[in-house]
Amino acid sequence: MSTGELNKEILDKFAGKVDFAQRIFCVWKFTYNRAQELRRNSVEAMKEGENAYLSKLWPENFWNPILFSLQRIFVLEIAKLLDGAYFDKSKEEMPNLSINYILESSNDSPLKEAYGKKLNEQQEFFRSIKIFRKKYLAHNDLNMSLKNEEVKIKAGIEIFFEVARDLIEDIKKKGIIYENSRRCDFMKAEQESEMAVNLVFDMLNLSSIENPEDLFKEKNEILNGMKYVKQKLNR
Repeated sequence: MSTGELNKEILDKFAGKVDFAQRIFCVWKFTYNRAQELRRNSVEAMKEGENAYLSKLWPENFWNPILFSLQRIFVLEIAKLLDGAYFDKSKEEMPNLSINYILESSNDSPLKEAYGKKLNEQQEFFRSIKIFRKKYLAHNDLNMSLKNEEVKIKAGIEIFFEVARDLIEDIKKKGIIYENSRRCDFMKAEQESEMAVNLVFDMLNLSSIENPEDLFKEKNEILNGMKYVKQKLNR
């Protein structure tokens, strides 16, 4: 099989990469929201001096590295999905499992044109991702560090995931060879991520919950979701 020919195996692998990136983004998003809530409550508790347990739930040297690490992971995963079709344009034996490779190897001109336009509409977002990857993830840019400059990621993460998912689904419609191909269920991923993050944060605050056993009513569903994620990561 030539790596230049798209098939079910390659499309499934790409879908898996998209699914993983979106799940990490969801975990970061819900963790960030709950962490900010925890931080506000912790600050208020310290001011009032009423809840010593709650006041200790925001150690700066723990939550900040956790949030930054999650952000780095999903940004890097998106950046890899945006790589060119090949690592070296002159060496087609070195393809990247990216959205550009999927489009190029689809050999479908209308599809390439339609999704090429969608991707062009997100160039500002793509540039911010690539700059973040270059300046912060792959290298420590000295000039930016000395100037205390920040690279802000532009809006467009959810839109990109939707474009990638729609591309996968449109390719699957092209022929029977893609029958039963892997799909990206973003709604399920978001629900499972929110449920898991909420469980972790609620367990941290058990002292303020009248019936802690209520947290475990959906224990089996949560464990099944975690097993699902583990299976996807091992593919």
